[in-house]
Amino acid sequence: MSMFAGTLVDSWKVPPGQNRGCGPVTTRMMTPEEIKKYGPPAVRKKHDIAAVKYMVNEKAGQNRKITKEKLLEECRLLGTDRTACENIAEKYGYSHYSAVQQRIRVWGIREILKREGCNS
Repeated sequence: MSMFAGTLVDSWKVPPGQNRGCGPVTTRMMTPEEIKKYGPPAVRKKHDIAAVKYMVNEKAGQNRKITKEKLLEECRLLGTDRTACENIAEKYGYSHYSAVQQRIRVWGIREILKREGCNS
């Protein structure tokens, strides 16, 4: 015999003979008596789909502050080194110079400048 027999631990178990398998869940409206006894049902909160990162099509703010053409012009003038990236980041409102470095790398700005003959 279990030392927990008859305690709260057993109260959550499904009684014998009852269906324990998975199945559809049925819901119903509360009766007026239940509303009086328990209060009105909780109002469901609207879900903001834009707050879920993987549910939106594009990241907010990504590639919005500077275009490829603007970045190319800035790199022609300032170069692509760290100090130039820091200056570009400050000018266009990026929080860190690495965001500019990433765009230079992704958009292939250095390769374009090498083809044009600008060394930086």
